[in-house]
Amino acid sequence: FVSSDMVWNNTPLKYGAKNNKLCLFKKSVFEYAPVDDLDLKGGWEVEGHYQPVIRENQTATIGQVKSPIMHHDRKGDWQARHGNYIQWERGMNARNAWPVDPVFKREFMKDMFRTSTLRPYVHFVYGYIIKGGFLDGKAGLDYALSRFKYNRAIVKA
Repeated sequence: FVSSDMVWNNTPLKYGAKNNKLCLFKKSVFEYAPVDDLDLKGGWEVEGHYQPVIRENQTATIGQVKSPIMHHDRKGDWQARHGNYIQWERGMNARNAWPVDPVFKREFMKDMFRTSTLRPYVHFVYGYIIKGGFLDGKAGLDYALSRFKYNRAIVKA
């Protein structure tokens, strides 16, 4: 797994929720699960939203790279991309088309909150309060609120 430190509107965020993706792996051991989403609105980015899974009859130890990468984003760009992702995630949820995450704890949390009306609140509390996003000042609040709005749009009826 490789985590990322967000740079939000040119402000490096030291705290808050971090992305953590399984992206350095042996192709002979891992694969992307087939997912029926090509016809869903909002785009298709297998590397960005799915985690590779261990191939049948393979074993692997999954580690964590200690040094994060810097992920630069601007609110306008982020909102435009995530506006597309909202439609896609709604479609994935409606089909229950998500592949299983290779880490049980992550899969459990995703399964529990993916369609829950509590999702935006859990994301906000986790990122802004528990992970200390408030310590990043105005930029931390802006980022946490953007994530809240995104998550709320996915689960609202």
